[in-house]
Order: sequence, then C-alpha cells, then structure tokens
Amino acid sequence: MTDDELPEWERILSAGPIPVTGEATADDLAAVIKPRLEALLRVYGAAPTAEGWRALAIGLAIAYERALSMRGVADVPASEPGRRGDTGRLKLGRTLLGQAEQTGLPMSAVIEAHRQAERKAGRRPRAASTLHEIVRDARKLGGNLADLVLRQKFEAAALRAATDLEDGHG
Repeated sequence: MTDDELPEWERILSAGPIPVTGEATADDLAAVIKPRLEALLRVYGAAPTAEGWRALAIGLAIAYERALSMRGVADVPASEPGRRGDTGRLKLGRTLLGQAEQTGLPMSAVIEAHRQAERKAGRRPRAASTLHEIVRDARKLGGNLADLVLRQKFEAAALRAATDLEDGHG
C-alpha cells in the first residue's frame, strides 16, 4: 500500500450514515451493514465471535457511556506529576475527525487537504498512512493516546467483569 492509499477499513468507516428507504429490505441493509461491522471489529482488534462481539460492546461502552468512562493520566491537570506529553498526536487525530464530520468529506480528502496545507506551510507532511493510523487511534481510544496501556487494562477488567456476570459470579 502506498502512503496515499486509503485503508479499506477507514474508507468503509468514513462512508457516513446508511440511507434507509421504505423499499430497502433487511437483506439489502445487511449487505451494507456487514462490511461496516467487519471494519469496526477490526478497529477494536476483535473477530466476529462471541468474545469479539463482547470486546466490541465493551470498547464502545467505555468510549460512549459516562458510567464506564475512565480517568487516566491524560486527564490529570498538566501541573500534576504523572502527566504525559504525547497529546499532540491525539489533538491531530481529533482535529482530522472533526474536520471530516464538519465538512462531510471522506477522511481521505481531509487527510490529503491536511498534507497539502503542511506542504504549503513549508513543512514536510506526514505520510497519509500515518495520518490514517492517528485517526484510527483517536477514534478507537476516544483520543486518549497517553492512556493506551491504562485503557487496555481497563478494557481487560471490563471484559472480565462481563464474563463473571455471564458465568453467574457477579
């Protein structure tokens, strides 16, 4: 893959809402939804198995449900010890995601516009594939790159809690 090619999973997840009409059948919609679910599973490093769906559900719940959110190192005020300084990558990923949402453009177009702006400013742009990774990480981690290890630990604990509930140990 060259630097300017859009990864297939990113193209799929950047496609926007699925148009639904009265004429659409469940089979029609399933054919559109299936590749999107496959791409989403890939972002969360999961397979289409019971454990994979559980991991996806936990990942989405952690990302979007306040009751399951975590407070990690990046949430500590900059003046306190333990704050990590790798938030530039996070900020760029959030910015690119915001631009795609605001403009309605596919992520590939937003990334190319960013690269052109960097060139115009006399800076060497990052490779398109690197920018896609930054966006993927920002999307998956809720943008909190400084807390990757803590988030992985938190996800593992949430998966264990879900398994305990399923097994009746809760």
